[in-house]
Amino acid sequence: MFSLHHGNLCSLYDIASGKSPTMFGFTQVSESPHKQFLPNGSLPAFDQDLATFLLARGPYAWLGYGWLGCGNAAGGCSSGMYQRPTELDLDYGEPTEQCRETGVGTGVFQREWTKASVEMDCNVGKYGAATIKIK
Repeated sequence: MFSLHHGNLCSLYDIASGKSPTMFGFTQVSESPHKQFLPNGSLPAFDQDLATFLLARGPYAWLGYGWLGCGNAAGGCSSGMYQRPTELDLDYGEPTEQCRETGVGTGVFQREWTKASVEMDCNVGKYGAATIKIK
């Protein structure tokens, strides 16, 4: 995942063209040594990853795990290694606008969907503060 503190979240991807699908990956605990999950098995910034996806995605986009292999030392693919948060199954509708920053340099980004409102405040904490409200 990219750092939310470097650049404008809305212009990070060319969401206006819609010519190419975009892949968004979940934030990892660390790249080296490679760790995807927190010790309790949860994703370190799922709420922020989902909000970023909803803010910046174009008409063709995917959010999920990159290639991490199919298992670990404790078991194979059926070991429950990969979570599927219930928020991935919610219907957010369709975007009614492009992503926008609430003011010049505020670091707070918003986008309305037909069934949800999404906001990311990049000034809070390591990953930012995400708010997704279902309408």
